[in-house]
Amino acid sequence: HVRYLEATSRTGMGYIPRIEYGGSELLPVEARAVDGEGNDAKPNRFAAWCGDLLHPATFADFSRLLDSLVGKYAARNPQLLGVLWRIRSDRMPISYSRSDIEMFARETGTTPPGTVSDRELARWASQGAAASAYTDWWHRKRAEFQGRGARLLDGYRPDLKLWFYNWDNDKFSLGMHDF
Repeated sequence: HVRYLEATSRTGMGYIPRIEYGGSELLPVEARAVDGEGNDAKPNRFAAWCGDLLHPATFADFSRLLDSLVGKYAARNPQLLGVLWRIRSDRMPISYSRSDIEMFARETGTTPPGTVSDRELARWASQGAAASAYTDWWHRKRAEFQGRGARLLDGYRPDLKLWFYNWDNDKFSLGMHDF
């Protein structure tokens, strides 16, 4: 990264590092995403688990990454334009943990089923009548997470931007069948 900063400075070229963040090894186990069956969500490559962007530790972890790539270099490197966060391989999927579903219920006034297992609760939120509302809510939460990242970059230097490229299969659920 430092060599790219030096080279882009020397040549007068803008620089946007690309990250593929999905949670680092510093995340606690409880900050891992849960799939619709109540199990740990697993990406299709690159890692054995996925980060849950609704867990507070995940934004702290993401912030550490931005601090290390951008924050400590922004003032001395005007060619640094921001960060491209590319998501692929299902690294940040919708999470159906009990705490995520409890947050959904509080924020939306939705009443989840009574005393049920984590697995049954995950199925309730990921299938049937609740699934559409939960998915819409989660995508708004993802937008909030990204907005927080953009504001963090803005705090380093007001012209820095966060670009986001979603290379995951939720484009299919949105009716966009092109890659």
